[in-house]
Amino acid sequence: MNADELSRLLGKRPGSSREELKELARNHDVLRFFLNAWVREDIAEVFRDEYPGWREQASLPASPGAVGVPVTLDHQRKLPMAAEAAVLPVRWTDAAEQAGMLPASLVDCARRVLDRARQSPRWQDQYRDRLQADWTLQWSLDAWQNVDFSQLSLLPESAFAPLSVGLLSALADVALSRDLFCSGQWDEEQCRWHVNNQTLLRKLQQSFDLGYRRFVVPASSKAAVENFLKLHETSVESLQTKTLQDATDLDAALAGVLVIGGSSPQADDPLPDRESWYDSLRDEESARAFYETHLLSDAIRVAKDHLGKGELAGWSPQTLVSIVSHSAELIKLASLMFAPKHCVLIHTGGSIGKSVTKLTQWFDESSDRPGYADPNSSEVPDDVDSLEKIVSMVGSLPRNIDPATGSSGVLLDVTPGKRTMTLAILQAAQQGDRILCWWHDTSRYNRRAKPLSIQPLIWQVQVSGGLVPLCPQPLNRQPSVESSHESPS
Repeated sequence: MNADELSRLLGKRPGSSREELKELARNHDVLRFFLNAWVREDIAEVFRDEYPGWREQASLPASPGAVGVPVTLDHQRKLPMAAEAAVLPVRWTDAAEQAGMLPASLVDCARRVLDRARQSPRWQDQYRDRLQADWTLQWSLDAWQNVDFSQLSLLPESAFAPLSVGLLSALADVALSRDLFCSGQWDEEQCRWHVNNQTLLRKLQQSFDLGYRRFVVPASSKAAVENFLKLHETSVESLQTKTLQDATDLDAALAGVLVIGGSSPQADDPLPDRESWYDSLRDEESARAFYETHLLSDAIRVAKDHLGKGELAGWSPQTLVSIVSHSAELIKLASLMFAPKHCVLIHTGGSIGKSVTKLTQWFDESSDRPGYADPNSSEVPDDVDSLEKIVSMVGSLPRNIDPATGSSGVLLDVTPGKRTMTLAILQAAQQGDRILCWWHDTSRYNRRAKPLSIQPLIWQVQVSGGLVPLCPQPLNRQPSVESSHESPS
C-alpha cells in the first residue's frame, strides 16, 4: 500500500457496497489505524466470520523502541471513511537495516529527535556508545513492512514527544506499554513542550477508540486531556496521565514517562513514581503484588504516624483477629504494623482458600521477625451457620485486662470480609477489646484505595459506654465501622 492507495480507500463514501467494504476489510492491518470508529465497527460486524481480525483490539508490539505516533493528515477530514487522526506504528532500531518507507516529514522529525538526544548530558553519560549508533525509524508491525508512505502528507508537529520516548525506550532497552499515548511539540529556543489542543483532541479520540489508556502530554494541555477523559471515566478500568516537563535537557523533559509508559519502578524509586505505576495497573493480581513489594512499607510508615506518640504507638496486641478475603494485604498490613503475638484468621472455603495458603506461606517466610507467632486459621461455612461459630470462636479467646489502659490484648480487624461476618465479630467483642477499621481514599480511576491514604481507626470496647474512640483522637471525621467497611483493593 502507498499514500495514493490509502487516499483512495479512505475516500469511499458511506453506504458503499459490500464489495467495496470488503476491499477495506482485506486491508485491516493498515486501515484500522486510520478509519473512524463507526466504520471499523460496521466492518467488524459485516465481516465478523470472514475477517475476524477486525474484532480484535488494535495492538502494537511491546518491544524496546516501538511506539505509536498520533498524527493528523493533510485533508484527512475530507476523506469520508477516515478518522480525524491516525496512529502510525513505528520503532527505533540500530540494526543495519534499510531505512523504512515512512513519511518524509516523520523521518525529518526523527532526525531532530536524535540530534537533540545526542546533546543531552545525561543521555551522553548513560548511553554514550548506543547514541552513536546508526539509529533509523522503521515500521513496527510485520504487516506494514511493504507499506510505502514516503509520500504521505501529514502534520508531524507533535511527533517529537512520542519519537523521543520511543528512542529513550530503545536506549534503555525497556519496552513501552502497548496503550501509551504521547503527544507534544518541542520548542528548541524556549525548551518547552506545547501542542495544538484542537488537533490533540482529535488524536485523543482516535487513540482512545484504539484502546490507548496511558496519556502523556504537555502541562499546558493537561486540563484538556482530563476533561476529555472525564467523558470516558466510567467505561474503562484505568486511565493514567502524566505531563511532559519543560527543561533544557531532554532526559529531564521526559522525566517519569517510562514509569507510566512501561518501565516498572524499583522499590527504592521516588514514591510518586511508584504510586503512579500502581494506579496504572489494570490487573488486580498484579496491582496487589506490586503494592506488597513496593508500597506496603510506606503505607505502614504513614499509618503509624496516625497513631501518634501515645500508648497506641508502642502497643502490640496479644491476639489479632481478622477475616481472610481476596484483599489479603490488609492482614499483612495489620500484622506488620501491630506485631501481634498470635493471629486468628477466619475464612470460608472455595477461592478464599488460595488466599489462606498464600498468607500462611507469607507468615512462614516471615517467621523470624520478632513480634508475632504463626497464625491460627479457622475455616467456617459460607452460610448463616458461620455466624454462631465466629461468635463462639472470638468470645472464647483468652483476654488479660491491662489495668493501665483497660485493653484486653485482643484486636479485632473488621475491615475485610463479608459485613455479616464482621458483625458477628463485633457481637463477640468483650470489655477492653479494641476494634480496628481502615479508612482510605479511593482512586476515581480504578476504585482502589490510594495506598498512602490508608489510616487506622481504633475503638476500645467498654461494656457501659459502647465503643470509645482511641485513634484519631479527637476524631476529625467520624465514619461508622460499617460506613468504612470496604476493601482497599
